[in-house]
Amino acid sequence: EMLRMLKRAGCLAIHYGVEAGNDDILKVIKKGFSISKVREIFKLTRRLGIETLAYFMIGLPSERARDIQDTFDLAKDLRPDYAHFTIFSPYPGTELYYLGLEKGIIKTDIWREFARGPREGFKIPVWEENFTRDEFYKMIVQFYKRFYLQPRYVFSRLWKVRSTRELVR
Repeated sequence: EMLRMLKRAGCLAIHYGVEAGNDDILKVIKKGFSISKVREIFKLTRRLGIETLAYFMIGLPSERARDIQDTFDLAKDLRPDYAHFTIFSPYPGTELYYLGLEKGIIKTDIWREFARGPREGFKIPVWEENFTRDEFYKMIVQFYKRFYLQPRYVFSRLWKVRSTRELVR
């Protein structure tokens, strides 16, 4: 019902924070919904003609290669109009930040250090439990290429082009 009201009110697009591709990881980050609910919402949103942007993260606590693949597979299956992939970074004051400090995944209270003395070259912490920062960057690049260069995606975007200007964009 909410989606119908949004459509009637003129809503053209919705950004959804899906974050992960399986229920186990969604539980770890306490998202409060399931993959089946995500699939249902995307289906309803698409049926109403509202564009979607889906946000996904990799590098979440306890995440393994299979979990990361689940996330990418879900991104493809949902067929959002746009997808954004990013590397998880635990922010100060959050439960996951303190867990990272406790487990030694975050070596020092880097945000406190930064607040006391900002410095050039500062890198936000990432959850390097099972993968390195560089491995995450490589995965993200691959995800973007594999998502946006899928023939199905390219053709679906071309089908929506209504002017030369849109084609160039």
